[in-house]
Amino acid sequence: MTQTLRIFRKDVRRFRYELCAVGALTGAFAWSHAAADMPGPPELSRAVMLADLTAAFLAVAWWFLVSQLIHEESLAGNRQFWITRPYSWRHLLAGKLLFIVVFVNLPLFAAQIAILAAAGYQPFAGLPRLLWMQLAVTMVLIAPAIALATVTRNLAQFVMSILCAVLAAYVAAAALLGSGIDISGPWLNRAVAVLIACAGAVLIFRWQYSRRLTDASIIAGLCTLLLAGAFYIGLPMQAQYALRSSIWRSQETGAVSVLIAPSAEIDRSNQQNPLNIVLLLPITIGRLPGGEAARPEIIRVSFENPAGLHWSSGWRPASRWYPVSTVDGPKMRYQQVLALPRDLYRRIGDQTVTLHGSMYLSLEKQRVVSLFPGSATRIPGGGFCEVTDADNEKMYDVFCSAPFRRPYNSSSGGGVDIDRGAAGIERHNRLQLLSLWESPWPDFALSPVFIERFRYESESGIAFVKEDPRACIRRDFAAHVHMPAAP
Repeated sequence: MTQTLRIFRKDVRRFRYELCAVGALTGAFAWSHAAADMPGPPELSRAVMLADLTAAFLAVAWWFLVSQLIHEESLAGNRQFWITRPYSWRHLLAGKLLFIVVFVNLPLFAAQIAILAAAGYQPFAGLPRLLWMQLAVTMVLIAPAIALATVTRNLAQFVMSILCAVLAAYVAAAALLGSGIDISGPWLNRAVAVLIACAGAVLIFRWQYSRRLTDASIIAGLCTLLLAGAFYIGLPMQAQYALRSSIWRSQETGAVSVLIAPSAEIDRSNQQNPLNIVLLLPITIGRLPGGEAARPEIIRVSFENPAGLHWSSGWRPASRWYPVSTVDGPKMRYQQVLALPRDLYRRIGDQTVTLHGSMYLSLEKQRVVSLFPGSATRIPGGGFCEVTDADNEKMYDVFCSAPFRRPYNSSSGGGVDIDRGAAGIERHNRLQLLSLWESPWPDFALSPVFIERFRYESESGIAFVKEDPRACIRRDFAAHVHMPAAP
């Protein structure tokens, strides 16, 4: 422990000027975000631009500081003078990690508390989520910087390696553009990729400090990047929802059932492709828990006719609708769209086939909050939305703020509200702010307060819709279904 503290004090003296610059940037980051978290017009104000710039500059300053810190006792090459000194690699690594925790993590933690307090939130009420954000920043920004610094000799090699990685990412994104692959990645894909990358980074700097095998560490780093990229863009849908079902579990979902109607329909209004037959498969999700909604996620359907002809759709996104309560009890009815090859369908048309299927669906509690001009309204999740009059009497400025995650994911013009009360079903043509399926963890960012601004014109009002995922379950089903004759 004494050797670790000596190394720590030596690094503090060596990088005292760099620490002053990082500390000033951290203070500017906290001040600019506190100033930007205020209602106002959606145009980029000086405070908003400054907040974005200071966050980017702070991340760059961290990477510069980490690279200089590691290169002070370089691990790459064959001229490590520090191995002649009377301390072990464990004390050296511990001293470096202590330096990063004290001068990167703790100042950021203090800045995040200040931003939460300035925005009117209770900082210590969300302490677990604050700590989770610290862990996420360490995994995404700090651990890769340490790993890269351990396999480079100086700042020039460090910067060149970053430029090469950016170029490789650009080439990969350009190659995948237009291929139908979602390069943005769902949150679960991103989480798996970050875990793989962080595990590889920890392995690299542990390996470098203990053995200094730079070539092997570089190869391990490249393999880690390829594996993380493969999971980021290529994690199968079935694997995604199998992981979701293991995260979102509930003992009250055993009664939920998926039923297929005894006859299918042909969508004659959707026959743009002459090679396909568009089939509508009526599906009912029944026995839903009270006050909850079902959201079909992905589905797989296979048919088999009496002659033994077999066809499978494979896993594909399900058609999504909102549930409607009926006199029979809480249930959801919708029509799953399936496109079958016309030649194949002629062989099963006007027959009763055996249908087998599987579906992953999420159960969610839905809450709808109306937002009114001239007032600030609390929204589910701990934030608020404020609607103010703009220059034009029909224009409104909307400012939404929420701690630890974005206030909403998307907006939908002309949405439909469903009232399940005694008054029956009421439909309102209103602008909706949708907070849909979210990860169970805070969104990744340096600031713990997320804001959204926009301007809209509407005479029918605006609503905030929050759906809290409670469970993700899989249901298998089978039925004998009559197929209509081919047109």
